[in-house]
Order: sequence, then C-alpha cells, then structure tokens
Amino acid sequence: MNPGRRLLVTVVALSLVAPLGMISKARGQSTPATPEVVLRAWRARQDRVKTARFEWTQTETYAAHSLEPGFPAQDVKHQVSAALSLSGGMLRYESRGPRYAPDHKAFLPQRFINVFNGSVNTMYFSFEGAEHARLGAYGFVNQRESRNVDAGNVSVQAIAAWCRVFDRDVSATLFETDHCVVSPKEGSVQGRACVILERSGKNGRSYWVDAGRDWIILRYLLGASDKPTRQVDISYTLDKVHGWVPARWKYVALRRDPPEVELQIEGSVSRYEINVEIPKTEFEFDFPVGTVVRDLNTDACYIICGEGRKRAVTREER
Repeated sequence: MNPGRRLLVTVVALSLVAPLGMISKARGQSTPATPEVVLRAWRARQDRVKTARFEWTQTETYAAHSLEPGFPAQDVKHQVSAALSLSGGMLRYESRGPRYAPDHKAFLPQRFINVFNGSVNTMYFSFEGAEHARLGAYGFVNQRESRNVDAGNVSVQAIAAWCRVFDRDVSATLFETDHCVVSPKEGSVQGRACVILERSGKNGRSYWVDAGRDWIILRYLLGASDKPTRQVDISYTLDKVHGWVPARWKYVALRRDPPEVELQIEGSVSRYEINVEIPKTEFEFDFPVGTVVRDLNTDACYIICGEGRKRAVTREER
C-alpha cells in the first residue's frame, strides 16, 4: 500500500468510529424515534421540495490501482464542476472535468450530461479540448423502463438523501427503507447526537439522522454494518425559508478485502435554488451534430447529421 492510500484509509477508519451507548432516543429529542416518525419527516420534506437546482465543485481522489491493475500508478486527485436540476421525478445532471478513459488509460477532460424527463433517459459524453476532439461524442437513449438508468449517481446522493429518498428515479436503491429499525446504539456525527436507522444484512443500510434538525441524514453507510462499502457524510446550512439544506459532503468507496479506500469525493455547494420554476425543456436534450448515438432499446446506432437527419451506423462500422 502506498503512503497516500494508507492516509486515506486512516481518515476513513477514524470517521467510522462514533461513541456508542444504549439509548432509546437521541439526546434532547422530544419525539420518540421510530422508523415511522423518521420516514414521515423525510416524506414531508420530499413533498415540500417540488424543484431544486444545485451547483457545486467536487474534489475526486482515486487511489492507486483502483481503476484497473496498475492504473493509476499513484493516487490521483482532480476537480470537477457539476450541476443538478430536479423537478418532481425529472432530473438533469451535468459535469465537467477529468474522467477515466479505459481505451486510453488516462484521465481526459469530459463533459457529461444525463437527462431524465420521466420516461426517457438521455446521456451524452464528449471529450473537450482540440487535442481530444478526434475522440468524438457519444450518446445513449433508453426508453425500456420509465426510470433513470443513471439514478444513484455518486455525485447526487447527498442531495437525494435530503429531498428524494423515496424517488427511485433519483436515488435508485440507495435508500431501502423497508424493514428498517431504530438501533439501540447511539451515533455521533459532526458533534451531533444521531439516531441510527438501520436495515441489516449483507446489503444493509444505516442512516444516521439528526432528530434535532428535522431528521436530516448526516451519514449513511451501505453494506454490512461491520464492513461498509460506502459512506457519505453530509453537512448542512440553515436556509431561512427551507430549513437545513446540503452544503458539503464527503463520499468514500471502500474495498472489503483488504479494507482500502478506492475513491473519495468531497463536494461543496456554490449555489442553490429551491422551489423555483424550472421549464420542462431543461429536462430534454438534443444531441449535437456528429454525436454517435446508441438506442439501448433496439440496439440501433446512428450519427446525428443535423436538420433532423441521422445516418445509421452499420454493425461493420461499430
């Protein structure tokens, strides 16, 4: 293990440690903690937040050898800018920054757009910069299921944890709330006493919620309770109108055996809007001329030629 990777593992290991004690409810909590109480608060917030826009920057750290054997050769850190729009079950996510290109064994500057209008999911990837233009632009369309195939994107999990827990089009299966129970253990995150709502099993979930601040999720863990594979910690800012709103988050992906960090993402919100009018056109996307598009329903492949025209790509050309 290289020094950079060892440091990351140490940080995460410390972040998982919390003072534990047998309690029945969080300190200072006036309403007894039950799954019903917590889920009712989450549902009420999702109902209140009809629309939202967030913009943020995130620092991504890939551990050495985490993407494939020998790559990257050492820990790699870079910054990505991102934006998210939500309206009901519709979603638009866009990011710009270095992305791993397996065919080139390199991180290349990429623009990514994912749009879901409630029934059709459209994704677009393009490499940016004159030196990478020859690599082209690619798109995918999916109508097989009325669900966003990119739901659960790592970059939107913190926001989904705040206002879209019950929306599978946004949060996918990150928040499995059935069969949850309140743990007899006490948790502490950011100096706040937490109630821990958990669902046991190999693919378990645990949600560390702040009873004193409208049951917001401060941390959630995915995987077995003794060996989680994912951890997200969320910090909030107090909005005078909308209450506690996500401001920063830290995502960590852990390998089980041996327990090592593979990926760490730290996001910081620069701008947000809540319950503003968002036109439906924001959840539509027209592929630029020259984009190679694959229809995941029919396996058809075509190139956008402009003026509403497209040319089929034969199997020999693929």
